[in-house]
Amino acid sequence: MKAIILAAGKGKRFGEITKKIPKPLIKLGDKTLIEHNILLLKDNGINDIVINVSYLSDLIINFLGDGQKYGVKINYSIEKPEPYETGGGIQYALPILGNKPFLVLNSDIYTNFRLSDLSLNENDLASLVMVKNPAHNKYGDFSFNDGRLQNNNENMMTYSGIGIYDPKIFNNKEFSKYKLIDLLVENIRKNKVSAVAHDGIWFDIGDKKKLNIAENYFLSSSCHALLFFITFKAFSNNDFPGFFLYQVERPDGCGNATISILFLYFIFFPTTSFNISKSINCEIASLPTGIISSGFK
Repeated sequence: MKAIILAAGKGKRFGEITKKIPKPLIKLGDKTLIEHNILLLKDNGINDIVINVSYLSDLIINFLGDGQKYGVKINYSIEKPEPYETGGGIQYALPILGNKPFLVLNSDIYTNFRLSDLSLNENDLASLVMVKNPAHNKYGDFSFNDGRLQNNNENMMTYSGIGIYDPKIFNNKEFSKYKLIDLLVENIRKNKVSAVAHDGIWFDIGDKKKLNIAENYFLSSSCHALLFFITFKAFSNNDFPGFFLYQVERPDGCGNATISILFLYFIFFPTTSFNISKSINCEIASLPTGIISSGFK
């Protein structure tokens, strides 16, 4: 299966940052947003990738290249002079994507969703991944019941920005600049769209505030991993005694828990001794599922 990563938008909600850097190249941890999703696709066995680009497209193309350094193949669908929106952008890329169902992924999300859990039924034209409604989209996008999407107000959920589409969904659709949601609403009305729910990690990184929350998640994850490593090393060998102190504080009334890890780790060898002392501070976003915002643009 091929996949298209949507990366043509201007990212205006990032303000000054995206005047020089396209949003897909903003870093989250040690990788850019779009690299996280390229690797997600690769880890799930999808190696043939199309990326639609428009705004600052040369920077994205020059940075990613042909995909060889990631172990994938990348082709580009270039939209000029302006982006064609999500729906028009996918339709414009159909000659590269071919006539078989393909996966669509927003470039500005981060998730641990297992793509193999998503499939397309024979009589459907799309299958979407849905998540619980974030605060800013509390009414959701579509009604989700028994694996089907409907246009009513029952059990509303939010589109994650991940889906499988049959290219036939674009049949009889005149090419223009339009949003993907317009096409989905029409086909949901025809009962042609299924869905699965994801309750794991999912961040939609649409602005600086959401980026900061995702960064806090990465930082807290790193701290927890380090703490586990210290604990394991300290107690994995009875010949090497060790101890640590793990303290949780909530300073400043800022609303984000700050974890302070202060540990003393002693390892005694027959000929040498080491005394390691280190303090680490991490902010943790107070989000139970990591859901930040809607996948629609």
